[in-house]
Amino acid sequence: MFLLPFRINKGVRITLELNKILGKNIRQFREIKELTQEQLAEKAGLTGAYLGYIERGERNPSLETIDRIAKALQVEPVSLLQQLTCHNGKELKRLTVYLASKDKKHILFLYKVACAYFETLENK
Repeated sequence: MFLLPFRINKGVRITLELNKILGKNIRQFREIKELTQEQLAEKAGLTGAYLGYIERGERNPSLETIDRIAKALQVEPVSLLQQLTCHNGKELKRLTVYLASKDKKHILFLYKVACAYFETLENK
C-alpha cells in the first residue's frame, strides 16, 4: 500500500474551523427556533443528511447554500459565520437569534437603551 505524506496547511485549518463555527451556529439557531434538521432542510431546499453534515462541520457548503439556510432561519448569512460566545446561556442565544433578523438601526437603538439601563443600575 502506498501512502502519500499529508500535511494540513493553514488555509485548510481555517476552512475546517469556519465549517465548525458555521455548523454550530446553524444548529444553535435551528434549536432556538425549535426546528428539526429535516424541517430546516426542507425550508432551505436541502436534504436532512446534507444539513447534518454541515452542522457537524463535515462539508464545505457553497455561499448559495449558506444563503438559503440563513433565509430559512430568518437571519443574515454573516451571523452564521461569526463565532457566537454566550456566557448567559440560552436566553442570550435566543436574543442573538431574534436580533439577527432585525434592522441595524433598531439594533443600535436597543443597544443604547440597554447601555443606559445597565449604567443606571451600576450607579445605584
